[in-house]
Amino acid sequence: MENRITTLFGIRYPVVAGGMVWCSGWRLAAAVSEAGGLGLIGSGSMTPELLREHIRKCRAATSRPFGVNVPLAYRYAPQLMDVITEERVPAVFTSAGNPATWTARLHDAGCRVAHVVSSSKFALKSREAGVDAVVAEGFEAGGHNGREETTTMALVPQVRQAVDLPLIAAGGIATGAGMLAAFALGAEGCQLGTRFALSRESSACEAFKRRCVEVQEGGTILTLKKVIPTRLVRNGFCRTVEEAESRGADAEELSALIGRGRPKRGIFEGDLDEGELEIGQIAALIEDLPPAGEILRRLSEVSTSELSIPVGTLTGSTLLAGRGPCIRVRMQAVGSADASLRNAFSAAGINQTRHQILLHVDVYTGILLPGFTASTKVSNEIAVAETVIVGSVPETYTYFSTAPEEQEQYAQDYIMNKG
Repeated sequence: MENRITTLFGIRYPVVAGGMVWCSGWRLAAAVSEAGGLGLIGSGSMTPELLREHIRKCRAATSRPFGVNVPLAYRYAPQLMDVITEERVPAVFTSAGNPATWTARLHDAGCRVAHVVSSSKFALKSREAGVDAVVAEGFEAGGHNGREETTTMALVPQVRQAVDLPLIAAGGIATGAGMLAAFALGAEGCQLGTRFALSRESSACEAFKRRCVEVQEGGTILTLKKVIPTRLVRNGFCRTVEEAESRGADAEELSALIGRGRPKRGIFEGDLDEGELEIGQIAALIEDLPPAGEILRRLSEVSTSELSIPVGTLTGSTLLAGRGPCIRVRMQAVGSADASLRNAFSAAGINQTRHQILLHVDVYTGILLPGFTASTKVSNEIAVAETVIVGSVPETYTYFSTAPEEQEQYAQDYIMNKG
């Protein structure tokens, strides 16, 4: 698949592994990048010297692009930025702070910069700061969250409407079906944290991983809102926090209760009762701890059990994606459509290797699949009666039909409108 996210970061799949504290070391980052995504090293739990070591080990393990996530409120953030610019890291994802402080310097060092936002207001500020992309993260996500408590489903289209930057969705995404939902809302890529935290290469301890795989629906809670809103697994420490909050504890008391090293204690050292266990709501859907490469493979091959739509519901004409190149398809149960579809594009002068489709319908199953070019084979169960290529300007549409007598007129319309 090729779109603005894959082009920006030089990756095969529009998938980013979130840079999580105590989970995202060089092994995980390298494994994700090697499999075609963008692996991030989570620097929020590292000293500058340790980060430099991880960067160099990651570079030795893969020749593909990788990045570093930097929480800008972290006490070592300035020193971490020194290391990043000295090491010429290809991509930097910033969060929890003002991206204007660092974006220009990172650009001077050749870094691509994305900033994580929890609202369209912060997306606009990120655009003003000159970032290359934004990550719209809903509060389903694990760990630190925005105070707005906006879900990914509500946040992504609002950010899409506010800015025209390349957009990555995050929060509550762990499957191909989740990625498709994000694409339909206007995202061009997805950042997955929890799914990669619970992978073989994650540096989190095995006890933490097993505990998170056991999490059921409702097994996490957003707490510590007077300090930094944080999603935690319900355990002894979490109950202590809830009790303190219920009696009106202020930020100072809650900060003292947290102390220092609580996330390391839970995620890295395996204190499952008194440690801070940060994980997202989507953990309830995760049942295994596969290698990162296997996760990428699953994401790129949406299974028929994840998003099955009865063929009968696909009649009519429906826009299947937001801004950017996509295909709108009206289908009916007639013979093979492969040749007629390719002929329609050919008649319009479309280079099939350059015009990408964000959502494509596998007509054997009714599954919506991301990332196929116009030349992707359409099975003979359903024919495409009408396709619409939507350009970067949402109001501009060019129509194509499989009807031979209409193709010439549509080709002329394409030349006049898109020329």
